[in-house]
Amino acid sequence: LAESFKITGMLSMRSTFETKDCMAVMARASRFGSAGHSHADQGSFALFYEGTALISPSGYFGYGWGTKHHQEWTCQTKAHNTILVNGEGMPNSSREHTGNIEYCKQNGEIFEALMDLDNAYKTLNGWKRKLTMDAKAKTLIVEDVVSAENSVTLDWALHSLSEPYKEGDKIYVKRNGITLEIEVLEGLVKSNVNFSNEFDTDLNDDVAPENHAVMPPQYHIKWQSETKKEHYIKVKFTILK
Repeated sequence: LAESFKITGMLSMRSTFETKDCMAVMARASRFGSAGHSHADQGSFALFYEGTALISPSGYFGYGWGTKHHQEWTCQTKAHNTILVNGEGMPNSSREHTGNIEYCKQNGEIFEALMDLDNAYKTLNGWKRKLTMDAKAKTLIVEDVVSAENSVTLDWALHSLSEPYKEGDKIYVKRNGITLEIEVLEGLVKSNVNFSNEFDTDLNDDVAPENHAVMPPQYHIKWQSETKKEHYIKVKFTILK
């Protein structure tokens, strides 16, 4: 139940084909970059439990494909569960900013995947993202190893369809009776976390009033790292039910 589709740049880890107690992770690292209908989302992942999306990409098509919101938010790195460098995302509509799935494997109830994202940012010397899912413990650990020639600050972004809240140093998201606990273990300033339910570009921006859409809110979580050349980030997700 651990599969990588290197041609398309997608990987999937799923504990069972049944709905009950099913934990699943999907992620993208594509040789096609962000060209065509793709987004600038190398390294982005989504986390599901029993069919419920707990961590997922954000943004809408709006009234239709190609609206201002779609182009300036949904297609951009900031709308996805990945990193930004010095506040900037990966270029959109680029074939050069690519990723690669090194492996995706399973050993019993432990699933592991490694993405090579060295070419996702030209401002970085290297970036590897490792995903480790423990289906028995109901945990996902995301590790980033990032290096740069000059000191950089990383934004570590997450998005959810449910409003997050903070207790101590941990973040929680509740959806469909499922609670997700998010804990920074290394590499991010725990106190430097921001929540928002606003898009930088509104859903109806530059859309005729008669075509305005009303959609459910989406929520955004973002930490910042210290400014340095070498980064190791480790974040743990635990499903509580």
